[in-house]
Amino acid sequence: MNKFIVIDGIELVGKGVAIRAIASWAASKKMKVYDLLAEMRAARKDDLSEIPLYDELTGYDMIISAEPTYSGIGRVIRTEMIRKSSRIYSPVSIATAFSIDREVLYRRLLIDALKAGKIILQDRSFTTSLVYQPLTDGISKDTIMGMPGNLLAIEHAPGLVIIPYADPFKLLSRYEERKGKVDNVIYETLEFQKKAQDIYLGKEFKELMESFGSRVVYVDNNPPKTIAEFEKDVIKVVESFLSEF
Repeated sequence: MNKFIVIDGIELVGKGVAIRAIASWAASKKMKVYDLLAEMRAARKDDLSEIPLYDELTGYDMIISAEPTYSGIGRVIRTEMIRKSSRIYSPVSIATAFSIDREVLYRRLLIDALKAGKIILQDRSFTTSLVYQPLTDGISKDTIMGMPGNLLAIEHAPGLVIIPYADPFKLLSRYEERKGKVDNVIYETLEFQKKAQDIYLGKEFKELMESFGSRVVYVDNNPPKTIAEFEKDVIKVVESFLSEF
């Protein structure tokens, strides 16, 4: 088992809140945290130097990352391929791009960091590809899992997958509150998010991830739960998981 923690789930369900809460908790425990996610968001250059090699980060206890990345092909995915526009990319092209971006991230950084026993905290992973791409693109899970970057990710599957969940209809107010911040991607529809959450919460998804060696934990974030209550629940899960090492 590794110290790889992935936060996944539908849009606006609290993934970012969970990431920030865990990062703050780690800092309170005197862990040295490298926030690659924040670094990539700030830079957004077409340059692989945004994804450092592990050798550059050996002094850190926790590394925060995200998929897709904001570097190279990851940036192209975010700003072009899955952005709502008149330019439509083929399902195979999108799935392949995600796989390549994932492979670069793992080979440059994550694999060596995990081997060194570091804590990896990541916003989304191949878990998202298993849910989102078959829904939108009509590509089978077997095809997704057979792509090189995804095979590599399965080989280094996260020890813990945390899935925050909430009624998609009740999340509508969050869409309104997030005006100007929505990513404007092809997946941001209520119908799609409802279908995606059904898969995340389903027996098939949980059993598949468990077959890869991952532990899947669901955290309720339905209103009227407060942000503080949600953060407390997430931290409890993380503390319990890391106490086993």
